[in-house]
Amino acid sequence: MRSRVLLSFLILTMAIAASSLSVEKSYWQLLVAYDQNGISIVEAGPIPPAPKQIRTPGLDGAPVRIGYELEWLDGANSILANATAEIPLGLRVTPSENDSTGCRVLMPEAAMFVIRVEGPLPTATPAAVRLNRVETMFRSVPGLTIPPVFEQQTVVAPIQRLASGVNRVPGPISATKLRDTGPDNNRLVYVVLGDGYTAANLAAGQFTTAANTFVSAFGTRSPWDVLFTGTNVYRIDVESNEQGSDNDPTQGIYKDTYFNSSFFVNGIERLLAIDGTGYSRAVSAANTFVGYGLWDCLFILVNSTKYGGSGGNVAVSSVHPSAPDILLHESGHSYANLADEYSDAYPGYPPGDPEPNVDFDYSGPGLKWLIWVTPGVPLPTPPTSPYLSSVGAFEGARYLTTGIYRPMYNCEMRALNQQFCPVCKEAHVNRYTTMMRLLDGASPAWNTNVMLPLTPKTITLTPLPIGQMQYAWRLNSVPLSDTIGSSITLTTLDYYAAGALNQAYLDLEVKFPTLLVRQHENIQTYRWTLYADCNDNGISDIQDILSHFSQDLNGNFIPDECDAQICCVDVTGNVNMTGIVDLSDLSALVSYLTGGGYQLPCRNEANINGVGIVDLSDLSALVSYLTGGGFVLPPCPS
Repeated sequence: MRSRVLLSFLILTMAIAASSLSVEKSYWQLLVAYDQNGISIVEAGPIPPAPKQIRTPGLDGAPVRIGYELEWLDGANSILANATAEIPLGLRVTPSENDSTGCRVLMPEAAMFVIRVEGPLPTATPAAVRLNRVETMFRSVPGLTIPPVFEQQTVVAPIQRLASGVNRVPGPISATKLRDTGPDNNRLVYVVLGDGYTAANLAAGQFTTAANTFVSAFGTRSPWDVLFTGTNVYRIDVESNEQGSDNDPTQGIYKDTYFNSSFFVNGIERLLAIDGTGYSRAVSAANTFVGYGLWDCLFILVNSTKYGGSGGNVAVSSVHPSAPDILLHESGHSYANLADEYSDAYPGYPPGDPEPNVDFDYSGPGLKWLIWVTPGVPLPTPPTSPYLSSVGAFEGARYLTTGIYRPMYNCEMRALNQQFCPVCKEAHVNRYTTMMRLLDGASPAWNTNVMLPLTPKTITLTPLPIGQMQYAWRLNSVPLSDTIGSSITLTTLDYYAAGALNQAYLDLEVKFPTLLVRQHENIQTYRWTLYADCNDNGISDIQDILSHFSQDLNGNFIPDECDAQICCVDVTGNVNMTGIVDLSDLSALVSYLTGGGYQLPCRNEANINGVGIVDLSDLSALVSYLTGGGFVLPPCPS
């Protein structure tokens, strides 16, 4: 009867566990083009499964974000799958060279961008997507004219082609992995491409030097000095027919370059950007040499020393000496969702403080970065010595001179060639630890069943290489240890000590403790399902008992052949297994030895003197211990 009950319990538990398993989501990447005639999907393809968070490039900090309910359609207009999606629109103009003017934004009449959304199974062949608009959020000037195609409530966008993993754009392209910190599917992946570099320029190493300068600038500037230890960087060499860029050094000069870069876009001299064709080529190159949808940010370095750049779906900069800071600043927008802290007038710029580095509050619990404020600094903070290097609440940010506050007097988001303030650094780190899985792997892997024999079983972790992680382990909700170690060793003894019967859960919390973060700390959880396997036959103890492979005559749910090694805890003497050694244990032992009917739940506990058999000498030893006769209970046999 007991076996049937246990079997039912086992089946029920396994059914519940199976029902809780999550179905792996399938993500797709869409290269979207729009103009006055409509929207089309130039290319769509499934993204290989990745541990890291799949995000649309440039979505954070986009001047305009439009939310859609997206329906994947097959050739008969039947719905294959549903998803929600946000589309990033707009182009951000880099700050002026002398920092007198902050970023400006504009809306191209025609452009391309990438979005990444949940989709049908990778084997599906969707023919179109239906976009049903649900909201529009302006992050910048509301006076921007949204292209008419995005004003429509419903749009059906045909898919021109499905990705095959083949580079579709001809051109002499080669790639070098400048930084390799681990698998791309759990790393921030930056791709640096060059425009306006001829074959002779490439052979002379000019683009190599420019790319190395970019990597060095990021790798030595906080917080990127930390984050770059878990960031992969690719350099993709692209040959252009001519050197330079359009409208360089003056308007009316045109160059035949691979990505079609140009200064004076929309009449703004410092606005250096690429067109839709160039963007599609950059996306194609990244897909080919990094992996479909596995890259996170595209950077294009243009072979010109003229000052200029832009941000958005792709960051573009010349190789002017300020180029690294232009790209650092633009990454602050598109990667860390930071606001400009410039206070020069920008008529029509919408009021608001949604970003982490600006706030309408200047003191009290409402101040977003109160935990960072330097002790003793007045709030609001006067822009005078001795507060210029302190964290406080300085008035003027987000293109307003009054009524809104920033954390420090100066920061990379207010002027180029500055350090990021602590609040902006924290935003970068929080974005990274939210995107990435803090563990690259484990052996055995999490979300698997692990058999625990009597011999030690070690679970070893492989953490992200960004610094020392902190771990908290729990077995059936009971804390095991809080340690900086990246492994834990368990045996069947730990399993039964936790009170487990059919199965046990080993849970792990991982966090990245760093002085760069004081709030919004990211904690990730992992789980293993454990089964006792005391006889190390690859089958759980409970299944051994249910199948009658092992006996359990004393009914303690432990195979009898393992009792001797498992049931005894610390020292002998706890005959009745109630947890303490007292007169009730003496009574139980007398009943057993005199044929009174008592069944020993654990022979090793009753083997008081440890000589191997349970007899009157054990009774004598227990009497001596309980009456103060000097007998010392020996340790349980190992």
